[in-house]
Amino acid sequence: MAALVAVMVTLPVFKSAVSGIREIMIAPSGIGHVRPAAAGSLSDWFGLQAAARAHDDTMLIPATVKDIGEHVQKAISLVHPLATPGSRLPDDVKDAIAWVADKGTQVPGLRHQRLESLARIHSSLAVWNDKLWNEGAVEHVRGMRAYTPALAFIHACVVAMEWPHTNLVVDMAVGAASIGAQSDTGVWRRDPSKEKCDCFEDLKATDTTWNERLYSSVRAEGMKPQNHALAWAAWERTEKEVAAGWCSPVVGGYAELNSRFGEGSVRIMRRFGVMHPVRSSAQEKIPSRIDAGRRLGSVVRGSDGPVH
Repeated sequence: MAALVAVMVTLPVFKSAVSGIREIMIAPSGIGHVRPAAAGSLSDWFGLQAAARAHDDTMLIPATVKDIGEHVQKAISLVHPLATPGSRLPDDVKDAIAWVADKGTQVPGLRHQRLESLARIHSSLAVWNDKLWNEGAVEHVRGMRAYTPALAFIHACVVAMEWPHTNLVVDMAVGAASIGAQSDTGVWRRDPSKEKCDCFEDLKATDTTWNERLYSSVRAEGMKPQNHALAWAAWERTEKEVAAGWCSPVVGGYAELNSRFGEGSVRIMRRFGVMHPVRSSAQEKIPSRIDAGRRLGSVVRGSDGPVH
C-alpha cells in the first residue's frame, strides 16, 4: 500500500488535485496543524481550563475574603473569561468566522461552489481511488460493511492540508494495529502510555486465566435480577448486528474460537449496555459498548496520544 501511495504522489493528476484543494481554502491557516498541548485544550480556547491550571480562577472570589464590602468590590473587578471572545480560538477557526461574517448571504453559494470543486477533484482521482482500494487494502478491510473510503482523495487532502498523520490512508487500508506500540500521529495531544506495552504473546503467557475470569464475571452480572432487562437488550442488539452482517456469530463456544483463530489466541471482551436519554421522558437501553481497555487495551496497545 505504501509503495502505491509513493507512486501516486508523483503523478500530475495527484499534484493537480492537491493544488485544487489548496486553491479553495479561505485562508493560509487551513494549512498545517497546531497540536493540542494539554488534555483540556478545547476548553483552553475559552480560558476556563487555562485559568484553573494557573490557579487563577477568574470566576470565583478567594475564600480568604471575609468582609461583605470587600467581597462585592472584588466581584465588580472580576474579568469574565470571555471578555475578549475568540482570542484563544485557533487561527483557522477565527478565519472561518471572519469569512462567514464578511461574505454574509454569499456563503451558501460559495460553499456550493467549493463542494462542486471537491467533487471534480474526487472524480479526477477515481482511477487511483479504485487502485488503492482494490490493490492496496487488505482483504478483511475490503470485506467491511459500509466502508469504501476514497483513499486517493483523502491523501490529497492530507498533503494539501499538511496534516501530520501522513500515513492516514495506509492505516485506513490495512487497518490500524490493535496491539503493540502505535506510532505517533502528531494530531492529538502527546500522552504516552504510562504502562509498558507488552506483546500479545507475553500477555497470554502471564495471564492465562483471563477468558475464564471474564466469562465468570459476565455471567455473574447477567444473572443478577436488576440486570436482566439490560442483558436481554444487549443480546437482542447483538443478534440484529449479526443478521445485518456487522459481526459474525460464534455458536460453538471456545471450540469454534480455537478452531478459527488458534488455540489460546483469543481474548474475549465484555459487552455491556448503556442507558442513553431519548426525547421522551423514558430512557432507552442501547447496548453499544465493548470494554476493550481495562486490561487488553491498556496493556497491549500503547500510543503517544489518546485513542479517538
